[in-house]
Amino acid sequence: MLYFLAELRHIWGPFRLFEYITFRAGAAAFTAFLIVVLLGPWTARKLRAMRAQAASRYEGILPPEMIDREKEKTPCMGGLLLIGGVIVSALLWMNLSGMLSWLFIISTFEFMLVGFYDDYKKVLYYKAISNSYVKFNEIDKKYKEDNEIETTAIIFNKIFMKG
Repeated sequence: MLYFLAELRHIWGPFRLFEYITFRAGAAAFTAFLIVVLLGPWTARKLRAMRAQAASRYEGILPPEMIDREKEKTPCMGGLLLIGGVIVSALLWMNLSGMLSWLFIISTFEFMLVGFYDDYKKVLYYKAISNSYVKFNEIDKKYKEDNEIETTAIIFNKIFMKG
């Protein structure tokens, strides 16, 4: 959206910076960084309040004295914040008139949804069925792989086959 400020370069000369991909890429990276830094503490507080803590992946693998119990209090689903920052930044700084721009945004959002679904199911079902975390993770693996392969095939088709 900010890309279109370049159209106003006749009003104020420095608006022509918005034409350059290098300027917009740097500004987009900085914007995504700011979004993550500013919303990070709030997101962590909300996830702690929702008790969205990561399940212990080392239970049954390592001896109990080697497992850091404080780590279990760390909220998971931080990828939602990171990828959300990237998507918002991309929507602000990209030239949205091209198909590749929308392909990037939609595919990134799709992979974020798969990751969110995976984390959500792990948090939800690990609490309910505490001893079957590994078994549950194996069942969910098929869904994740199928979804990722399907998304990648669509992206490949759109880019290389002009479909």
